[in-house]
Amino acid sequence: MKRLTLWLTLCASLAYAKDKPQPSWIGGELLGFHDIHSGQSCSSNGTVNGTADDDGNVKGTTQANTNCTPHTTREYNVKIGDQKYAIRPAMSGKQKGTALATMGWSAVFTKNSVLSGQMPGAHFEAHFEGSDLHIKIGKRESLYAVVFAGE
Repeated sequence: MKRLTLWLTLCASLAYAKDKPQPSWIGGELLGFHDIHSGQSCSSNGTVNGTADDDGNVKGTTQANTNCTPHTTREYNVKIGDQKYAIRPAMSGKQKGTALATMGWSAVFTKNSVLSGQMPGAHFEAHFEGSDLHIKIGKRESLYAVVFAGE
């Protein structure tokens, strides 16, 4: 009985996937890119050494260090069809959940976006899924957020 249920579930899944509409890919071109300062991450540590005498006078020294690292986001200018867009890499819901669960350590292991390392003039395929923009080069695909749409 379990095998029959598993088989029926598998058949239903395959039938759904077969009938699910496939995205309509549109040709696009990378026009350029630039990095945008998007904040910074700072950490600090310090020590306090002190002594108090019998009269309640306190003498002490403090030492503190603060280190800040700037965060940058790459923004791409692309043309998809006849429309120009400014886009930034985005994370899917699954990637956001993984980043939250691993307290950001998953970012160390994430792959670069498909536009990373591409030069202006590079061609790609794109399709919109709601407000999400998917871009594909070869077999690799990445998710992007549209920052600006112009002409």
